[in-house]
Amino acid sequence: MPSRVCAQSAEEFKQAGNTAFREGHFANAVQQFSAAIEVLQPQSDRTLFSNRSGALAALGRYAEALADADQTIALDPTWAKGYSRKGAALYGLGRYEDALVAYEAGLAADPSSAQIEQAASDVRQKIGAARQLLAAAISGSVDGVRACLQAGVHPDGIATPEGATALMVAARTRGTPRW
Repeated sequence: MPSRVCAQSAEEFKQAGNTAFREGHFANAVQQFSAAIEVLQPQSDRTLFSNRSGALAALGRYAEALADADQTIALDPTWAKGYSRKGAALYGLGRYEDALVAYEAGLAADPSSAQIEQAASDVRQKIGAARQLLAAAISGSVDGVRACLQAGVHPDGIATPEGATALMVAARTRGTPRW
């Protein structure tokens, strides 16, 4: 069990991380949450991993954000926020279908969460757009692919049953690039 001083230090790091996050200083927030986690070892706090996941996602460090979201869920599989963090990380990685599964798990844990419902709705729309991108790639429509990519659709957002993404399909059908 950590001493009272260590527990206070962890709380101080947590509060500093929360302040940094609110102010948009995400790298500092990651450092503060990491320090709090280090102080609490071997104990763990779901909120610290969740908060660090959010800060990492804000920095575009989605693989790390996903690892922290998974740790959050491992610590408390009934807490919807962990699934929300996982969905956000997967969304950032362009893994839309996996993100939707995470958001749906969050809704199972907290059916009244308007935030998670909105995120799930947004992902459903991205899945539709990713399907359009994949169809454009399969048909060889360069203009269709370009339009989808310009709209912000991730080229790996959805895959064929064989696992091919729009990027893989486009690379196969276009042959040698002409640049």
